[in-house]
Amino acid sequence: FDRIFHTISEHKSVGQNNTGSASVFQQISDCTRLRILWLLCHTTASVGAIARAVGMSDSAVSHHLRVLRADGLVSAKRSGKEVYYALAASDKARLLHRTIDAMFEIACPSEDD
Repeated sequence: FDRIFHTISEHKSVGQNNTGSASVFQQISDCTRLRILWLLCHTTASVGAIARAVGMSDSAVSHHLRVLRADGLVSAKRSGKEVYYALAASDKARLLHRTIDAMFEIACPSEDD
């Protein structure tokens, strides 16, 4: 414990800039956002397609997507009248993708396990 405490004390940035980490955990603690993120880890989709996949209204999904975009986890690309969403091309989003896959592997093991 003393060694860990000393290490944290030496590196002042540890523990002082946790808002980014907390924000990511806040995003995946919401079941709907977790489902949307998982979907977008594996495909690009419009609001309507996401809404059908998660069983919610377009407006509710749009709200969640707005929050995810503001946090830099999701990107959007317009094609005509449609806007298509995907997991953002960032280190944070890629790490979250691996984390979500690992969480589902633990929570939903295959029949082979």
